[in-house]
Amino acid sequence: EAMFFIDSLIQLWELDGVVPRAQVTDDAIANLQRSYGVQLPSDVRAFYERFNGLLGDMDCDLNAFWPIEALGTVAAKVEPYFPGIASRIPNSDQLFAFADHSIWVHVYAMELSDDPLAATPVFWIADGAFARLTDTFAGFWELYLASPHRIIVP
Repeated sequence: EAMFFIDSLIQLWELDGVVPRAQVTDDAIANLQRSYGVQLPSDVRAFYERFNGLLGDMDCDLNAFWPIEALGTVAAKVEPYFPGIASRIPNSDQLFAFADHSIWVHVYAMELSDDPLAATPVFWIADGAFARLTDTFAGFWELYLASPHRIIVP
């Protein structure tokens, strides 16, 4: 499942002329895991082992997928833009923002834990609102690939 969405992203982004950053080093993955006490599930790890965000910062539909060094908790990364949101989202300390749409109109965040086999649901977060989009990180990419404008909203 993980490799399918990665191969599809490679094809889509090549067709669209979108250039991903080079893959993430093992050190960068280890640093993220050590810094936050989390383990990346196989689909998340596979994504970052192939892509480290986008060079032009955004895809053709104004989605910015961040480099691994820019990932952070909702409290640290999202709260400054959407004040009060971290206190309204359960487990916000385990949600890691990894992308935004149209310069922070909304944000995508994945739940990470210290169990690499745990589910990695992805959430949509906007000013004062949030919703669970998918049960897995790979599921988020499947939605992205299937969406005509690649803007994933609940």
